[in-house]
Amino acid sequence: MLRRITIILLMVAACAQIAPAANSYHTRRLADIARAAGLSLPEGMAAGMCDDSTYTFSGRPLRVRTNSFGDISHIGYRLFAPQLIEAYGASPVFDFIERYLLELDLRLDGRTPAARMDIDKVVCAAGDIGMLHSMATDASFSIESITRRMYRLKWTKGSQTLSLTIPADYQLMTGADAIELENIFERDLQRLIPISGDDVINDWRNAKVARSGDMLIVDGGTFMSEMIRGDIYLTERQGRRRLVTDASKARQSVANIMLTGIYNRTIPLDLTIDRYGYKASKVAVTVQQFVDYCLAEGCRLYFGIKTHDKERLTGTLFALNEKMAYNHVLSIDFPTSILKGSDNATVKGTAYVYIPLQNVTEKFFQPYQNDKRK
Repeated sequence: MLRRITIILLMVAACAQIAPAANSYHTRRLADIARAAGLSLPEGMAAGMCDDSTYTFSGRPLRVRTNSFGDISHIGYRLFAPQLIEAYGASPVFDFIERYLLELDLRLDGRTPAARMDIDKVVCAAGDIGMLHSMATDASFSIESITRRMYRLKWTKGSQTLSLTIPADYQLMTGADAIELENIFERDLQRLIPISGDDVINDWRNAKVARSGDMLIVDGGTFMSEMIRGDIYLTERQGRRRLVTDASKARQSVANIMLTGIYNRTIPLDLTIDRYGYKASKVAVTVQQFVDYCLAEGCRLYFGIKTHDKERLTGTLFALNEKMAYNHVLSIDFPTSILKGSDNATVKGTAYVYIPLQNVTEKFFQPYQNDKRK
């Protein structure tokens, strides 16, 4: 009997080792959609996969996609041709429309499509959203974006016209509330494999630069203030341009690291994520993971220095995503000994993530002049 139990346990252990991992979903909403649509998705789906021919709902084809972590990151109707998506630079509204129309048909929260759209402030200026089922794939289509505010989409097919206005609201676009977005940030930030400086190839020769002393400055623009900039600092030796990353130019070096993540080794980041409800969580990651996460989301980075002395530099990194109208803010305390090769120093930081911007007035984004708002 004991021998039989031992054999069974060994068989279970062997099966556990070879069995594919259960599916994970980027958001809870996607798990709810899969369940409500009765999808039988195979376990352990490959990362970076897109399947638009296997699954259906009510006889209509669906598109299912996974992200680089292997999480199911999109489930929606197959409404747009890949060529159209590519023509608009993979605008995030395509995934939203495909998923949102499926959500409305599933009635996940029990509301009618009209009631749900009223809550979400998705407005049909012409036509009815149900028309997408018959006209999205071959109708004339256009997108108009109002920066950090909204998207206007228009389909025309013969005498039929459908016009939609969608808020540039990241919570709406992803189907995740602020608390879940914070959880996603913490989860995926730690899973991200940072890119080291040796893995990054930059052709600085073709960059538009201005000279300042022995440095070249790549103009990266400003955000809110002339003191919050996206500038990159380079040196040029024997015809080759390199990032400034040395202790003698600490201000420029730290700015370069925070804006690019490029350095000759990973830099530990003792990170506090400030959360809704007066809560916080702490994670041990690297500066490169944080920077790479923001860049992977399509954010534009800006950095402002608060204080600087012989031992440390403090400042704030702003990661602006205009397409989705949010930004991440990271306040840092950066020991300058890191630039001298110290292996014991750690950057400390506090992050505020997915801060919505769609209701912020345009004056907020105008730079200061003489330390005063226009």
